[in-house]
Amino acid sequence: MESEDLNGGSEQPPSRGVPNHLVDHNEITPANTPCLVLPVTEAMETSPEDAIYTHQTEPFLPAHVVKILELVEIGKDVTDAQCQEVKCLIAEYADCFALSLSEVNLVPGTVHKLDIPESATFHMKIPQRSFNPDERTFMAVKVQEMLKGGIIRPMHPGEVHCVAPSVLAQKVHENTGLSLDELKHKVNDECINYGLPAVFDLPPCPPPSNDYSAPIPPKKWHLCQDFSEINKVTTIALVPQGDIHAKQLRLSGHRYLHVFNFAAGFYGVAIHPDLQPYITFYVEGLGYFAYE
Repeated sequence: MESEDLNGGSEQPPSRGVPNHLVDHNEITPANTPCLVLPVTEAMETSPEDAIYTHQTEPFLPAHVVKILELVEIGKDVTDAQCQEVKCLIAEYADCFALSLSEVNLVPGTVHKLDIPESATFHMKIPQRSFNPDERTFMAVKVQEMLKGGIIRPMHPGEVHCVAPSVLAQKVHENTGLSLDELKHKVNDECINYGLPAVFDLPPCPPPSNDYSAPIPPKKWHLCQDFSEINKVTTIALVPQGDIHAKQLRLSGHRYLHVFNFAAGFYGVAIHPDLQPYITFYVEGLGYFAYE
């Protein structure tokens, strides 16, 4: 597909392929597997492996691509050839992934600003719901991560014009629900109960495990702020996302659907300085913060 330039001619868009001297797709194997922000652990962020954070300078650096492929989860119900094809595709578009919030680029020339009436008044003290110890620990780590990435900045109480309560939403796919295989067995059991053939070809369901010694993974949440007060006095900008219903219909009838968790997908948009005092939140023991 060609694009027209300003002079009426045409030029081929630059290739998004990975240069051969950087990544050899034939060498990407399950044992050597290398803007969505991938869940890098705190230990990785503080380790000497800072050389992998090259999204802004060298996104196709082999170590950077290898780490991306390590963090992307690929379903087990695909063949080896399909898995290899997915890995090659991810490596080809490695510049779409970031390993930390600080690697998310700002959209050039874009500043977010809301028309808040000068006469509008807002609550300055929001009764914040108390967090349990795990939630407080998560909030402290998340605040430091956003400060490091330049997403928020400390705000003096005298500058604050509106405070939004913070809400921690449990990540659905990381709760203690049934695994995919357990859900498939449940579906088969219901089919058999109603005299229907099993949908999934699975081995017999293993007996429930009574081993309670396995370590419980740390809980994770989405950090959200309730800006409903701001929404009541301003006009929300429309998002040019198109007809969602029509897009859903176009997805029907396919064998595979790729699902992206857009809670980890970001457009980096700067906040106008005049707006920052209105989009603040408070963290107990840490103070006020504003998005920038």
